[in-house]
Amino acid sequence: MRACDVGVTSGSLVCVHLADRYSTRGSLVARLFFVAGALGTATAPSVSVMVVMRALLVSAVGGASALAPMFVS
Repeated sequence: MRACDVGVTSGSLVCVHLADRYSTRGSLVARLFFVAGALGTATAPSVSVMVVMRALLVSAVGGASALAPMFVS
């Protein structure tokens, strides 16, 4: 299993749990992950920080893919 798959799966599980518990405010977590990951990747002082921020972005993609049907229906 690739690291990307693990990140997407964990991000979707976390965001779905938060969306179930806090309604649409749970989707705010995915948006914050996107912003923090993008800013962190753009301003990373080292490769290790950039890898962590990219993992945060992958989690945000998983959360967004799990929460998008909630807004469509």
